[in-house]
Order: sequence, then structure tokens, then C-alpha cells
Amino acid sequence: MDMFTGPVASTSGGPAAREWIPGGRSRVPGELGVWVLIGGELLIFGLVFIVFGYERAQQVEIFRTAQSTMNLAYGAVDTALLLTGSVFVAWGVIAVRDDRLRWGARMFGAAIACGLVFVVSK
Repeated sequence: MDMFTGPVASTSGGPAAREWIPGGRSRVPGELGVWVLIGGELLIFGLVFIVFGYERAQQVEIFRTAQSTMNLAYGAVDTALLLTGSVFVAWGVIAVRDDRLRWGARMFGAAIACGLVFVVSK
């Protein structure tokens, strides 16, 4: 039993973590360019967090001073807007796949509205 046939494997009939190709080889689904983009994003953000952590450890007082000037309520609202917009996009994609185009358009419109409110709040 492996991760592709075990109890946690997808039983919905949708794409599994890997597609099995005759001959025992496997292929990661999706376009190679998308996986390169995701890998690049992981690398860049990983480096940003490493540099941020290093600089914070080197200049603790400056970071404490800057942190005390931040408004946590604005940060929470911005985070909520971004997460809510992402949920609307996911619901929109599901609706379009289910051929509910009007509902999908509404969900995408709500996501755009969240993005615009986020931009205005900045």
C-alpha cells in the first residue's frame, strides 16, 4: 500500500497526486511551466523569510519600534479581504466547472470587489 492507493488516496474519481502511466512510470499532472512558477515562488519567498529573520535578529530594536507603529486592525482587515477574495475565486472556478456561469461571474465579481477594497485600504 502506498500513498496513491492507501486509505487517504482520492476516491472521488478526480485527479490523484500522480497519474500512473503504463510501464510503472508516473507523471505529475499539470503543465511544467506552472510547476516551475510554483517552485520559483517557493524559492523566492523562502529566501525573503530567511533574510527577514536574519535582519530581525541583527536589528531587534528597529523592528520593535516599527512593529509598535503598525495598526493590527488594518492588518486583520487586509488579511480577511485577501482570504475572502481567494475563497470567492475558488467558488467561481467550481461554479464555472459545473456550468453555472452566472453564479461563477458573481463569485469572480465578489473577488474583484475584495481586491479593489484591499487596494483602497492600502
